[in-house]
Amino acid sequence: MKLYFIFIFAVIGNVILSAQTDSTKIFQLKQITVTASKFEEGIRTLSPSLSIISEDEISQNIKSELFSSLEGSVPGFFISERNSAGFGIGSDAAGKISIRGISGIQEVLVVVDGKPDFAGLFGHPLSDSYPSSDIEAVDVIRGPASVIYGSGAMAGVINITTKKFHNEGFSVSSDYNYGSFQTGKVNEGFGYKNNRFSAGISFNGDYSNGSRPSSEFKSETGTFYASYMINPIWSLDFNSYINTTKSYNPGPDTAYIPYLNNAVWSNMTRANTSLSLRNKSADYEGTAQVYFNNGVHDFSNAIYGGFHSNDNLLGFSIHEGFSLFRNNITTFGGDIKRYGGSVNSPSIDTTVTEGAVFVAVNQKLNNQFYFNGGLRLNDHSVYGTEVIPQFNIQYKASASTEMNLSASKGFRNPTIVELYLFPIKNANLQPEKVWDYEIGLKQELIPEHFLLGLTGYLIEGSDFIVVGPPNFQNQNVDDLRNRGIEIEAKYIIKNNLSLNANYSYCNMAAKIIGSPEQQAFIEANYSLGAFYLNINLKSVTNLYTSIQSSITLEKKQSFLLANASLWYKAFKSIKIYLKAENLFDKQYEVIDAYPMPGTTVILGINYNGLF
Repeated sequence: MKLYFIFIFAVIGNVILSAQTDSTKIFQLKQITVTASKFEEGIRTLSPSLSIISEDEISQNIKSELFSSLEGSVPGFFISERNSAGFGIGSDAAGKISIRGISGIQEVLVVVDGKPDFAGLFGHPLSDSYPSSDIEAVDVIRGPASVIYGSGAMAGVINITTKKFHNEGFSVSSDYNYGSFQTGKVNEGFGYKNNRFSAGISFNGDYSNGSRPSSEFKSETGTFYASYMINPIWSLDFNSYINTTKSYNPGPDTAYIPYLNNAVWSNMTRANTSLSLRNKSADYEGTAQVYFNNGVHDFSNAIYGGFHSNDNLLGFSIHEGFSLFRNNITTFGGDIKRYGGSVNSPSIDTTVTEGAVFVAVNQKLNNQFYFNGGLRLNDHSVYGTEVIPQFNIQYKASASTEMNLSASKGFRNPTIVELYLFPIKNANLQPEKVWDYEIGLKQELIPEHFLLGLTGYLIEGSDFIVVGPPNFQNQNVDDLRNRGIEIEAKYIIKNNLSLNANYSYCNMAAKIIGSPEQQAFIEANYSLGAFYLNINLKSVTNLYTSIQSSITLEKKQSFLLANASLWYKAFKSIKIYLKAENLFDKQYEVIDAYPMPGTTVILGINYNGLF
């Protein structure tokens, strides 16, 4: 077993918010209180369906990839998987995200430390680029968030905060594990903080032989950040990472011969860096940020043969929040980005530009009613101008009861790949559009102990891009209509015992591959002395893995998975853990003809300390 450490040193700057005492308490289902400034909260409350996932919650999952750990924590969230580790890239790749029945790889926007993160040619994130050990927290917006984030934030947003070192002095964090299918992780992080200055560097390696022949996976990531507080109001931040991933695709496990002898593989290298300047005071708060990412991808498969691409994304964004009058937060912002790249076959070198201005308003009308609204004017070099509105009305009937009513528009411009590449290309595609209507209730049944949330939604979409007859090219269709409910509950029984649960039901007018009709999740967390135990059950019902066509049969999957993790605090800074997935050894598929592994076990050790 060979492990390669990636070292990255970046000289580019970013701004971090300076510490203030002004904060707002939010009651969330998975994490009872979250501290944020009133300006941050003005942006957050624009989208009422928000899930906040902590680092501890992420660590319960056995898989190293971040997105795999979000399924249980976020109702209505599902990601396609094909192996014990890794998603891969290419036509047979996994990693497609579904939120509220909208399934794909371009419909959900990933934002890392405030900047959009996607491949310039493909218009979507590379799911293997986000190892969970480098993540401090994640916010997931369920439903359109295009007013703030623009194209791609049509089904939702995954907002990632990368790990930082917050303690004064020198810090060290380590994580090592090893388990089934020779799957393992090595993670090392080093940080320093002294008054106004802080910096950190980390190395992450994930590797696996895979649960099937010819399904090996290896991913290595290096990160660097530095932060300097100029004064109590202004600060700078440097952020950068580089990731290399190689994964092999074993092919469908059907009667014909699958892809053997590592014949089908994908290899990618992605780098991302940013510089931000931020300000924060009692009266205003804002960020100016410039960012750049670049990716080089090579893959070989049975359909297209070899393929090589080089893409990039250069962007600038700025926003500033003010309290214009009493009980008001108004945020003005704008962004511009240029993205594209080149491929070898067919030979194409293309870029597009996109810019926008937006305004978001958070207004307390009285002690019970709050209005949150926004408007975005978006301009695209190919598709011209798009107007995006959104609003949310909150009614706080009492200290324990909150209701909301919202409507939001989302959109996604076709990607360069969809327009110009491969046999499925179609230069006449139009942008996808959706309207999402929601009504929600949050009820604290037992103060500080039992919280229940209920959301109902209706999503209507037009011009969705699918591959279909007569030419089996990308084309726009008008048949999206999803209706559903989401239920969330958190019950703190004792200080050392809690239960979390969520359920989602989505009625889809069309049969959509990769979007379950129903999902349910329940977990119990128990601590006793130096031991901590998490046990959870995840149920998936009526998941289409293929739909009826002239060459395929309709297939659906339903399954129940049991998972557990046990942690032991051996010393002040050292934890030993054991994680197990699919305890009942269930046979199931998420992608047609790609059987998922049976019972999987990982043993590891974690260290966090100062020196």
